[in-house]
Amino acid sequence: MSKVIILNRDQYDQYIIDEMIENILEVISYSPSADVQRIVIKPNMMYYWDASTGETTDPRIVSSIIDSLRRIFGEDIDIYVAESDASSMKTKYVFKVLEYDKLCEKKRVKLVNLSDGEIVTEKVQLHKDIVKLKVNKLLLSADFVVNVPKLKVHREPPVLSCALKNFFGLISTQYKYQYHQNLSIYVSAINKLIKSNVIIVDGLVVNGKFPKKMGILIGANDPVSCDIIASKIVGRNPMQDQIISSAINEGLGKMDFQFIDPDSIFNTAIKKFPQLNPFLSKISWSMQLKLLKIYVKLIGDILPPIMGED
Repeated sequence: MSKVIILNRDQYDQYIIDEMIENILEVISYSPSADVQRIVIKPNMMYYWDASTGETTDPRIVSSIIDSLRRIFGEDIDIYVAESDASSMKTKYVFKVLEYDKLCEKKRVKLVNLSDGEIVTEKVQLHKDIVKLKVNKLLLSADFVVNVPKLKVHREPPVLSCALKNFFGLISTQYKYQYHQNLSIYVSAINKLIKSNVIIVDGLVVNGKFPKKMGILIGANDPVSCDIIASKIVGRNPMQDQIISSAINEGLGKMDFQFIDPDSIFNTAIKKFPQLNPFLSKISWSMQLKLLKIYVKLIGDILPPIMGED
């Protein structure tokens, strides 16, 4: 049965995060193959924003997950922390800026740019479409995949970014902005091709109208169930979310699931989440794009194709 658990702590140092991750993994039912040798962890690395902004996955959570996986599957497993280049981000920069390079060196795991290496094109059959996706062969050979998204809302356009959307970053194509007009289709396709075994959502610091400390972790074994809960927390109707609706139509998860709220904080989380104002969001995003243009001239990095800079 699909399960979703939400936990909350007022303080969350590394020890407490470790405890929360262990709790989640004890509760969430997952069915790995008999012999797990290769594990891929997919955090959310949105541009170069630190985890304190609510935009990217806190490396401390990934650190705890790595330790837990080794306790479960043994010290000899191969663990990969993976992200791909994006329209407005190169992993060679983001790995260093967000200090995932230091984390992976310390934990003796491999840090992988999914846009490099052996890339293959896979056809994914959806109900109404056949979608071609470029993916790294590492993903196709993984025995176990851990999805570690953020609890946040994208500003432009305002859309929930959680478990389903996080896997959009598994597509090896750099300029993924070309897929945004049919975003729900491509998100469903990549989630159909690559399955989440376990989902752990970073809501320690969330991002809506503004970043806010919430001290929340959400665990799930089903991306649809996970995103239904996340959508309600951020103040959106999950049945009006095209990404969630598309995923349900493709059989990627269930609306009927067991929700576990041992701290009784779900309703409080809904009230506390800083809901986004779409009008102010456009103004804020416009200012950020101007700053990014200055950045690209100074550093020589890349910007989204929508800006006409590619």
